[in-house]
Amino acid sequence: MDRTAAEPTAATFALDRLEPGRYAVSIPFRERAEVEVEAGLRTSLELVLDPVGWIEVRLDSGAPVTSGYTMLQRLGDGLPPTADGREVGAEVFVTHDAGGPSVRFPFQPGRYVARQSASEDGSARLLSDPFEVRSGATTAVVLREERVVRIPARAVHAVTGKPVSLEGSDWNTLEFRAQRAGTPVHAVFHFVYTEGGVRASVELPLGPEPVAVTAPEHPLWVFEPIDPVEVVEGAELVLRVTPR
Repeated sequence: MDRTAAEPTAATFALDRLEPGRYAVSIPFRERAEVEVEAGLRTSLELVLDPVGWIEVRLDSGAPVTSGYTMLQRLGDGLPPTADGREVGAEVFVTHDAGGPSVRFPFQPGRYVARQSASEDGSARLLSDPFEVRSGATTAVVLREERVVRIPARAVHAVTGKPVSLEGSDWNTLEFRAQRAGTPVHAVFHFVYTEGGVRASVELPLGPEPVAVTAPEHPLWVFEPIDPVEVVEGAELVLRVTPR
């Protein structure tokens, strides 16, 4: 269900014929709450939203983005965990109508980065610098083209060498920086969920130097020092971990 308003307003809507149980109601980047639905009773839930800011997405040529979709990822924090304790990636997609005018999109204030696939084979992407969304203001987001390589990523037990299945939220805690310059590198993880666990790969920009990878303290795993990654075809990111 999509309820979008151009200006702050109040809206009321009802969802009928729900099965009894506990439900999560969420608005990406803005609010999340849980509500218990009981048979034969009408349950009310009120979500109070902070004032939004707006973004307008353009190419670095100055032309508006009028087709495809753009993904925004919030920096510095994530959405609340789901009911079963899993972390959710703080990202959302905005869609552009082909041939239409540039469109403004509302978002909660905060720091974000935006990207869009620029080629069908995944060898290039459109990426923005980190930007700030402020209440009541429109931020111009500029996308520039960047060549990338998608590298397989896997985790193994540091002692036995056997495969270890990490969750997507575990991979997304890794930090990437240019090895010599020390500047942040924007990495995008992709996941395929199978019966045997999560298969991961990481999309990194082509550059003149390897990428250093570090892992922060984790409540479940101890990460061994991670070898720098050469951003070339055939490279691989390997994590060596042991359970706490």
